[in-house]
Amino acid sequence: MIPINTTDIKAFLAQQNRVLATMQADGYSAGWMDWEALGRCYYYLRDGRAHEYLLRAADAFPAIQQGPWLIHRANLYALAGDQVGTTKVVGQLQDLKPTEIALPKERHFHLFLLACGAFLIGDYATGVAYQAPYVAGFTPDPPLPHRAWPMELAHAQMTRDGAAAQALALHLAEEIIRCEDQPWDAATLNHWDWYERATVLAQSLTGYGNSGS
Repeated sequence: MIPINTTDIKAFLAQQNRVLATMQADGYSAGWMDWEALGRCYYYLRDGRAHEYLLRAADAFPAIQQGPWLIHRANLYALAGDQVGTTKVVGQLQDLKPTEIALPKERHFHLFLLACGAFLIGDYATGVAYQAPYVAGFTPDPPLPHRAWPMELAHAQMTRDGAAAQALALHLAEEIIRCEDQPWDAATLNHWDWYERATVLAQSLTGYGNSGS
């Protein structure tokens, strides 16, 4: 289990607040990325202010009807605990027709994003259903490095498979280290968010990551 470095988060939060204060003094307004950075810091510090800032970020997010933008916005609503907002944006993602996505590589990635969206709204069976066509889209030279972890997480949730959730949490921990992700990073897919979801599931089923385990 990767511990959350609250010292680093607090240092980044202080820096971000100084930057925003300077911007406002100079007459500039904060944007969604600024709100997301603050919201993420508060979220991983388990501070109640996360809800306000994550909602600000989600509400101010660009209304671009493309998969990566939509899953990013849906994830912000999910982190804020706004299931209505999450469901609405995931519905917009699901309304995108694969035929309107030009490149095969992008259509393949769209299945990955659809599985993420299905998990966020608790539709685990649909999330699992995307796994077969997603995996089948790989060639000997895979077009994408992503393991099918949103589908695997949905399957672990649906079947209550604690060992699978634990294995997936370990995989995502490796991705955090490999990608050098930070909890405050504004990204389409921040591995910290999905690592936490896998860890919470593993903890609920096996005690993985709990004290003494």
